[in-house]
Amino acid sequence: CICYNKELQAALGTCVLSSGCSIADALVSQRVQAETCGFPVRDRSDTFRITQSVLFPLATLTVCLRMLSRSPMSGAGFGWDDWVVLLCVLPMTGLIVTSYMEVDSGLGQDIYRLSIPMIKHCLMYFYIGNTFYSPVIFGTKISFCLLYLRIWRDAGLAFRRACQVTAVVLGMALISFEFSTIFICTPPSYAWNALTGAKGHCIQRDAQLFTNSAFNIAADFVVLLLPIPKFLHLTMSRGKKAGVLVTFLVGFAVTAVSITQLVYLVRNVGKISNPTWDYFPIGLWRCTEVYLSMICCCLP
Repeated sequence: CICYNKELQAALGTCVLSSGCSIADALVSQRVQAETCGFPVRDRSDTFRITQSVLFPLATLTVCLRMLSRSPMSGAGFGWDDWVVLLCVLPMTGLIVTSYMEVDSGLGQDIYRLSIPMIKHCLMYFYIGNTFYSPVIFGTKISFCLLYLRIWRDAGLAFRRACQVTAVVLGMALISFEFSTIFICTPPSYAWNALTGAKGHCIQRDAQLFTNSAFNIAADFVVLLLPIPKFLHLTMSRGKKAGVLVTFLVGFAVTAVSITQLVYLVRNVGKISNPTWDYFPIGLWRCTEVYLSMICCCLP
């Protein structure tokens, strides 16, 4: 039966496009087929909204608590690491705004059930949301490096140089990945206008995503493992040891999310034909990683 033969469905889709039909016509064809075959209406937007409504307030709360504990009135005063965290709040807020717009425009639903304007808006907000990802992910790692330099002011030259070099490399990576994200397509609007026959081209998106994810995972391990020798020589109460343990557990949870996202990309390379549905896990893990990174950064 055509309804359950995926190979035949793919062949028909290719035939429709090669016959000169527009993307809009191809989507109408898919929609008619879905209604004829009785395919279920799929919508995962509630999962997105629930995750956002839990993690964003929690991340915001941890930032506020960090600032209160570090204020000159109640703590040691603000350092460069604190200012970097505050800067990260801006792209984190931008991410949640664009994420809700993505969901409202159809992210988490099958593309053939959406209108062309909705698809364009969804892909546009997804593109904008991606530009907010790297500043938070790399900014929180830089903040950790600055925190290490602040805590261990009298540490050996090798440790301090390692922290400084790591922070510089992370800053360069942030600029590089942000540039490649913004200009992944020429013109940038081609990222969401390609469906309507606009002229333009994009670089290898899969290669860019793989490079970003792989570097991000490696950087996670470097930043988390840098202070281990120092912690082993510290005399701490059980409460402080528990706090350090929780920080590392959240840090490894962030890394686990990054690895999960990379595995998904590897398994689906060149196979994404239903963007508003297939991009959903990427959007969900992207936001989860950002919020957990902020929480982890504010726990010490």
